[in-house]
Amino acid sequence: MTRAALAALACAACAAARPPPLVPLRPGLTLTYHGTVTDAAGAHDVTWRVEVRAVSVRDDETRAAVRGDPADLAFYTDDTRPGDYVVVLRGGAVYRGLAGDTPPELMVPENLAAGARFCSSPQICWEVSGGGPADVSGVRGAPAGERRQFTLAERDNTGSIEIDFVPGVGVTRYAYHHNGSPGDVNVRLVQIDGM
Repeated sequence: MTRAALAALACAACAAARPPPLVPLRPGLTLTYHGTVTDAAGAHDVTWRVEVRAVSVRDDETRAAVRGDPADLAFYTDDTRPGDYVVVLRGGAVYRGLAGDTPPELMVPENLAAGARFCSSPQICWEVSGGGPADVSGVRGAPAGERRQFTLAERDNTGSIEIDFVPGVGVTRYAYHHNGSPGDVNVRLVQIDGM
């Protein structure tokens, strides 16, 4: 075998061994969530879309402009519109924030593992549980293969957030509960287009 063939084989093996990105970021990728939002009148069905609009890669950082996020649904009204966000993959971690001048906050830490605790800001800390097999069979367009699911939970005096996260797929469930006025959200990923 020639050196060039050996080098090509070695590069192919390295690429095959490289794990998929924590979050698939491709222009046009659309994630559709379905579930309920709660207001003073009660619970209502909702379908919400998150769309990757643009992606740039520079050095070891992938940055995406994203329209919509399940968090937009907190205190949902008929006038609620998708927000503009930035999602950044850097050093094995995922950062997310509103588009604009504020730097994105840590959303998923590097070396995600059950029992981990991390803070996205000085006031907001998350606990990680799970790590068992993920079932994405009910998600149309989800990538095939075995995956693990983690739950990221944040609780404070205003309420709680639980996010089910599957590396290589992204957020598969978002649940928010407000301790005061009704503004709850409970949505699951039901479809992925453009994977």
